[in-house]
Amino acid sequence: MSSVWKVSDRKWRAQYTAPDGSRPSRTFARRADALEWLAEMEGAVRSGGWVAPSDMTLGEWLEEFVAVYRTNIAQATRQSYSYTLQRLARYAPDLVSLKVQDIGQPAVQRALNTLREKLHSRTVEITRTLLNMAMKKAVELNMIQKNPVTGTTIQKSDRQHGGKYIPSQDLADLIEKLRSKPGPVNDMLVLIAHTGLRTQEARALRAEDIRDGGIHIRAALDPAGNRKATKTEASVRFVPVSGWLMDMLLERSRTSLNGLLFCNYKGQALGKYSARTALYRMTGGQYSPHDLRHTFVTNAVKNGVNLRALADIVGDRVETLLSVYTHVTDDDRRRAVELAIRPVEDNILRFKVK
Repeated sequence: MSSVWKVSDRKWRAQYTAPDGSRPSRTFARRADALEWLAEMEGAVRSGGWVAPSDMTLGEWLEEFVAVYRTNIAQATRQSYSYTLQRLARYAPDLVSLKVQDIGQPAVQRALNTLREKLHSRTVEITRTLLNMAMKKAVELNMIQKNPVTGTTIQKSDRQHGGKYIPSQDLADLIEKLRSKPGPVNDMLVLIAHTGLRTQEARALRAEDIRDGGIHIRAALDPAGNRKATKTEASVRFVPVSGWLMDMLLERSRTSLNGLLFCNYKGQALGKYSARTALYRMTGGQYSPHDLRHTFVTNAVKNGVNLRALADIVGDRVETLLSVYTHVTDDDRRRAVELAIRPVEDNILRFKVK
């Protein structure tokens, strides 16, 4: 038995009889919406897809999903999930507090749009992936009828592929400024520009990591400054360094008071945002530390560096280097066309000479 009735001038209520004998109901602003929901619920009952009502919120379900269904994962991935849950609670509290069964695609899309305004697109992609996995599992467990994350999108931007490319002259000017004012933050930025290290890896470097003619990347730091595993197993690596850059690193290792290569005046690890803040001030908000890594990888690819060797240096897969970090300019396109037609033009020229 089901029914729809008007409860006030702007409210309509729909109710139906569930297989367990309960009488679930919901209130809507329009009669058409109430009828649509009622038809959906009755269809689910007839098809056997009905799910029992639950008061579990999205925040509660995400915590349970990670704790119960994502146990066999790397420590770095587990920490990434923890940060994702924190970001959702901070930037999308309305979504997190909703009951899982009340979440529709519009609510998820609005939350993703809000996150996109606050965070890097790659971070939003990770968040969407976790949401999608959790809601897909909820469907499998018959907690909900359909996955509300399906069909949602992440808006594009000029920073969606891992960073912004810094033109050669801008990069040269920037490095000159950094080197003219040596210090823990500036020296760390110079290192990132010349090696493609992740900021969290550079912050974790210790004096004993500078040896054998290079840098041994063994760990990273989380936002709170705690030592953690690197992003992936491939991120544990050796990066050769020479010349004046190696001299600078050795000098920092010799003068380190607490073992850390880069630390603040209190002897503590540099904060998560220290490098970003310094670079933003120096460039008027134009570039971030990750742009240095992005530019390092892009320049290496453009200069014909062996991709497998490059992947080892920056601790990523070859596929990731090509799809995330590389940047194509108009000059690159013109050069590609010139190289592609050169054999044809050479043949034509030889034909005319004959």
